[in-house]
Amino acid sequence: MRIGLFLNALVTFLIIAATVYFIVVLPIAKANELRRRGHPKPEAEPAISDETRLLTEIRDLLAGDTRRLPSQGTAAGAVLTVDGEQPS
Repeated sequence: MRIGLFLNALVTFLIIAATVYFIVVLPIAKANELRRRGHPKPEAEPAISDETRLLTEIRDLLAGDTRRLPSQGTAAGAVLTVDGEQPS
């Protein structure tokens, strides 16, 4: 194996890789950063815990809001009273 040819290929590769990085990749990243600087980042909605979701459902049920009734265990469109029976 010729060490000189290998080193020449390695140095050539590194020079070309550095040139592509500094002439293409770095300016594009800088341009994207400048473009995003004027736009505020959208704030992520806070994650709602299971307790909060459950308490919200209970609050809505107590307020008589039937739109948010859970569909588990009841027929579609059925409304249950406090004692668990369907109203007549």
